[in-house]
Amino acid sequence: MKARPCVAVLGCFLMYVGLGVPYLFGNITPYLTSYLRQRVNNNTTYEETSWIIYTTESIVSFTFIGVWVAERIGQKATIVIGNVIFSCGIAGTYWAIQYSLEATIVIFGVIANLGYLCFYGFLVPVAMEWFPNNKALVAGIVSSGAAFTPVLMNNLHTFFMNPNNLEPDDDGYFYNSEILDRVPTFFLILGAVQGGIIFIGLLLYQEPRSETPKTYGQTFIDDDTFLATSGSTSAVVHSLLRVIVGRIQDKISYKLTCLILMGLKTILLFTLVATPYGGKVMFIIWICGLFATFSVEFVCIPATISEVFGKKHTAMIYGMAYFVAGGTLLFWPLMLKLIIPHFGWFATFSLMGSMTFIGFLVVMVFPERYLTQPAKTTVSNEEEITFDEAVLGQK
Repeated sequence: MKARPCVAVLGCFLMYVGLGVPYLFGNITPYLTSYLRQRVNNNTTYEETSWIIYTTESIVSFTFIGVWVAERIGQKATIVIGNVIFSCGIAGTYWAIQYSLEATIVIFGVIANLGYLCFYGFLVPVAMEWFPNNKALVAGIVSSGAAFTPVLMNNLHTFFMNPNNLEPDDDGYFYNSEILDRVPTFFLILGAVQGGIIFIGLLLYQEPRSETPKTYGQTFIDDDTFLATSGSTSAVVHSLLRVIVGRIQDKISYKLTCLILMGLKTILLFTLVATPYGGKVMFIIWICGLFATFSVEFVCIPATISEVFGKKHTAMIYGMAYFVAGGTLLFWPLMLKLIIPHFGWFATFSLMGSMTFIGFLVVMVFPERYLTQPAKTTVSNEEEITFDEAVLGQK
C-alpha cells in the first residue's frame, strides 16, 4: 500500500512538530526572563537564562542513547516513555519557574530533554527507510516539522501572554503584572499541547518491516507582535527550505549544498549588526536567511551519513555526530555573558560568523559527489517505490 509509507512519514513529521520546543525559546525567553527577574531574582538577565537553551542543546546531543534504548525495548515503547518525560518536564516548569532559575534549568533544560533525546535520533532514519530513493528529501520533510513548530505556536503564545501587544520597558524586560501572571500557566499548556501532538504522531508511526534572535531584535524594534511574527515567518522559511534543500542534495552533492548554505550563513552573521539601519524589513530578511541555513545540520548531515554508512548505523552515528556538536554548546553562555556586555553584538556575531567560516573551509576539503546515488533496498518485500510515486501515484 502506497499510503502506508506516507502515513508513517507524517507521523514522524508530527512528532518533530511536537519536539520543536527549542525553536520556541526565542519567543518565550523575554517572558520567562522577565518573570524570573520580577518574581524570583531581580538580578536575572538574558545572558543567564540563555543557559536554559544551551543546556537543552547539550542534553539533546546525547540522542545516541535514545537509539541504544530503542534497540533494546522497541521504538514505540521508547517514544511513549520519552513523550511522558518530555511533556511532564515542560509542564513541570510551572513550578520550577516560581522557585529559581536553577530549578528552571534543571526541569526545562535537563529533565524535559531527557525525554526529547529518547526518540529524536531515530525518527528521520526510519522515515528515510520508507523511501530509499529519496532519502534527503524525506529527511528534509520530517525534520522541517521542528522548524514548523514556531509557525503554529509563536503568535498563539504571544497572544496568550501578551494579548495587548505591550512593549517591554527600555531595559528589554516586561513589568506588567498581567503578563507575568500568565507565564507559569503557559508551561502547563505548552507541555499538554506538545505532548498531544507527539501522541498523534505516534498513532501514525510505523517502522518499515525490512530486512534489517528575538532578544537582539528588541534592541531596536519595539513591537512584540512583529518580533513574534518574524519568528513565525523565519520558521516557515526554515521548514520549506529543509524540504527544498533535501531535494537539491538528492540532485547535486553534499559538498556543494553545504558550501552554499554555510557561505550564506557566514555573510549573514557578519552583516547582521547592520539590520538596525534597514529596519524591520532588513531584520526579517536576515533572520529568515539564517534560519534557512540550519538545513545543513538537520538535512544534509543525516542524509549523507545514511548514504555512507547505511541505514543500520545511521541513527547511532547521527546521534554521535550531534553529541560532538552539542559538547560545544555549554561554551556559548559563558562567551555571551562576557562578550555582549563588554564588546556588544558586533563582536558576538563576528565570533559566530568566524566559527561558521571555519566550517566552510573544512567542507571545502571534502570529496565532491555530483550526483547522489542511494543504494536500493526493499521494504517489507514489496515493490520499491519513490516518494513521488507514493504521493502522486506515478508508478
